[in-house]
Amino acid sequence: MADKELLEAHKLAYQTAASRYDNIYRSVWTIFSYMTVVAAAVLTFGGQRFYGEPLTVLVSLPLIFWFWTTFLPLNRYGDQTLENLVEIETRIKSDVGVTVDHFTSFKAKRVGGVRARHAIYFFMVVLHLAFFWSLGVCGYEILKGHRLTKDVPTVTAPLGRPRLVCRNQSRWDVRPP
Repeated sequence: MADKELLEAHKLAYQTAASRYDNIYRSVWTIFSYMTVVAAAVLTFGGQRFYGEPLTVLVSLPLIFWFWTTFLPLNRYGDQTLENLVEIETRIKSDVGVTVDHFTSFKAKRVGGVRARHAIYFFMVVLHLAFFWSLGVCGYEILKGHRLTKDVPTVTAPLGRPRLVCRNQSRWDVRPP
C-alpha cells in the first residue's frame, strides 16, 4: 500500500475512533442529565407525599440506575476506545512518520491525576449508603405497620353550597356565597 493510502486508512480509523470516544461520553452525560431531571421531579412532587426515607429511596433510584446501567459500561468502553486511539497514533507514527499524540498525551495526563470518575465513585458510594440505609428504615417501618406516606388530602371538600354563576346553568362555582 502506498504511503498516501496508508495515511488515509489510518486517518479514517483515527477519525472514527475519536468520534466514537466523543459520542460515548456525550451519551453518558446526556443520560445523566435526564436521570437528574427525573430525580428532581420526584423530589419536587414527592416531597409533600413521602417521609424522608422513602423519598430518599425514590430520588436515588434514577441516579443509581444511571451509574450501573450507563456510566460503568460506557466508561469501560470509553477506556477501550482510548487504548485503541493510542494504538492508532503509535501506528501512524511508525508507519507514516507523522507524530500524532493528542490521545497519547491525554492518557499520560490521566494517570495518577484526579478525574471526574473519582468524584462520581465517591458520590455513588455516599448515595448507595443513603439508599440502603433508607431502604432498611422503610422496611423496618413497614414491618412495624407504619405508613410511608404523609396524610395529605388529594381532593378538598367544597366550601359551602354550590351556586349558579352562569346563565346557561352549565358551570357551577363552589365558593361560599
